[in-house]
Amino acid sequence: MLPHGSGRRTALVVVITGIIVVAATLLAYRRPAPAAGPANPATSSLTLALPGPFNGCSVLSPLATSTTSAILDLIRPSAFQTAPSDVLTGEGGAIVSAELVSLHPETVVYSVDPKMRWSNGRAFSVDDLIEWWRSARRIDSVNGDGYRAIASMKVNKTRTSVTATFSSDFANWNLLFRDVEQSGASTSCAIGQLSAQPSLGPYLVRSATTQRIVLVANPQWTINYNRFHQVIITASRDLPTSGAKYFVKYDPVATKSLVEGLAAHPRYLGQFGNSSDLVEITYSPHAALTSERTMRVALSWLLERHTILDQLFGTFTFTPAVPTSALLTQGQTDYPLARTTSATNATDPTLADPSVDCRPCAVDLLRHAGYVDTAAGWRSPSGAPLRVDLAVGPSTLDEQTATLVAQQWEAQGIGVSTRRAPSDATAADMAARGV
Repeated sequence: MLPHGSGRRTALVVVITGIIVVAATLLAYRRPAPAAGPANPATSSLTLALPGPFNGCSVLSPLATSTTSAILDLIRPSAFQTAPSDVLTGEGGAIVSAELVSLHPETVVYSVDPKMRWSNGRAFSVDDLIEWWRSARRIDSVNGDGYRAIASMKVNKTRTSVTATFSSDFANWNLLFRDVEQSGASTSCAIGQLSAQPSLGPYLVRSATTQRIVLVANPQWTINYNRFHQVIITASRDLPTSGAKYFVKYDPVATKSLVEGLAAHPRYLGQFGNSSDLVEITYSPHAALTSERTMRVALSWLLERHTILDQLFGTFTFTPAVPTSALLTQGQTDYPLARTTSATNATDPTLADPSVDCRPCAVDLLRHAGYVDTAAGWRSPSGAPLRVDLAVGPSTLDEQTATLVAQQWEAQGIGVSTRRAPSDATAADMAARGV
């Protein structure tokens, strides 16, 4: 559902026998033909336009912004960082690993690499983690809650690891020890802190103002060599005039004016499209066929959502929504993005990512439920044909979507009966009642 006033609902297809959500992003980009890129990233510069003004706050400070966190991720060591797909992953480097070794009491072993050195030459050590824990515990805000849950931290004999024991089970241990500062370093939110404080990460701070920060690659950071030599972070919203530069601009909301401005820019080849249309397929919780989760999942996995979106909206790069309940819509912060995964041939449904279409998984589920795939289509354990009743809303997009969904299911051996509803509300009521 889109929040009131945030968009126009023009498509509602209600399937009386299942649930999956397929939504189009507000902004889509039609890729142009591949072109020769600029110079090797190892000797190139990347310009990032991020919301400013910038500050030098610690990530634990209540004055830290999302921009602050993004910058600190490049210059400070972390146990975990957030990948582009919004999944926490271990960074490695100075904090080599964070291993959960016990659930009761919850215990985590953090290992460090003493060969890693801060920009001032001092070796990174377990003392930096312990001092970070102690200072974070004293912060009178929610930012310190996770650290206050740590009852003790004990260093091993070789001083290459420290064991954190939590006072409560199920603490969010993988959210801790991010953008760690050197022990004993002074702290404030002045922008000069970025240059004054020692760095230890993929980049070092060359200069910093509230409107412009210049980072250079740290030659001592040996984890990933294939990175830009220089990163320029600017609060300016102007697009660069030179076509020989890598440039990334972040906008928290894809507005119509933003899309039109990009599409009209003379330096960009490509077409942009925006759509507030929402395509939704809802399964009835009261219908006999879809009262079981297995059938709902199987029917969902049988649909190729990218194909449906391409046929409805053209070959734009739309992103199907994760097939789960979400309080946030696409484009909003914290929306649960689907993870980037490679195609898999595994047919074990327990190993498949639910955000990825998986027809072999659907077939496996149906067979385990007792259904048989015959030349005449799928049959239930009693021999009855597997059929789905489809309630369709009144709009043209509703009808087009229902046709594509029915075609895919029928191609997989599932019968489909379509019933037109005079309104979206009627179709939703039919799904709710399972009739």
